Amino acid sequence: MRVAFLALLAVALPFSCAQAQSVVASCPPKWTFGTEPRYLERANVWAEYQIVDDEFGDIEEIPGKPVVHIDMAKVDRRPLFLFCRYQKTWGAELAVSIPEGVTTCAIEWKAAKWDAEEKTNHKYVRALRAECRGSVQGEPSRIFPAEAPSLSSDIQGLRLRRPAEELRQEVLAQGGTWAQLGEGMPAEITLGDSKLRVVFSLTTGLSRKIVLYGPRWPPRDPAFYASIIQRFGFPDSPFAAKCTNAWNVTRENDEVQVEWYRPCDKDAPTAPQEMRLVDMADPHSKKERK
Repeated sequence: MRVAFLALLAVALPFSCAQAQSVVASCPPKWTFGTEPRYLERANVWAEYQIVDDEFGDIEEIPGKPVVHIDMAKVDRRPLFLFCRYQKTWGAELAVSIPEGVTTCAIEWKAAKWDAEEKTNHKYVRALRAECRGSVQGEPSRIFPAEAPSLSSDIQGLRLRRPAEELRQEVLAQGGTWAQLGEGMPAEITLGDSKLRVVFSLTTGLSRKIVLYGPRWPPRDPAFYASIIQRFGFPDSPFAAKCTNAWNVTRENDEVQVEWYRPCDKDAPTAPQEMRLVDMADPHSKKERK
């Protein structure tokens, strides 16, 4: 996973607020995905499990260039990221961590229509800039390019569409333990301090779901959930907080899906969080998602 540290440079911007403070996190205006450079298309502030611009933001109406200011002192949810998406392409996105100490974030948009009488912008076209200002308390901001989930994606060396014996040998080679009640049954695995579960396809016998267990819920530990965003970007329903969030549902390559799970109301409240890799080509995986 490529990780880049942001240069914490204050840039002269048309934003009217907090100009005296340093820029400590921002969406790069351009980023190269593979070999193709793409320009910033959309930017939002992400707190906990969803976008919070509408909840905590105020709009400054500048003709053709409205600016959304988010008062970060009011946002007590964690983790915090800038959601940076490029040229309307699923998967071409960055997660930019927002450090503790940020006081305000601002996102400038290009608008297609200005109502001079109402002094209001309409028809937002794309994000022009996104930045957060304040101080850095602890870890500085970092940029995390999203990994596109695929059959080559792994959780601690374990991959989808693999026979049980191959995975068992991989676990034993890493010094882990493998417990399976019978052929075709799920395997419970320990690797160091980590616990995992592999579910096998009733059709092919190959691995169709790999689960990494996280901390119990509650207490909430944002680091586990944040690590999924840092690797795979953001879930496909950015405005809805759910007990199961899915990545890659509507993208062109939906063969492999990433999921993050926390206990739903019907589940034991102390159940652990989960990160899952799921083979959506398997008919039983599709049934589980309906």
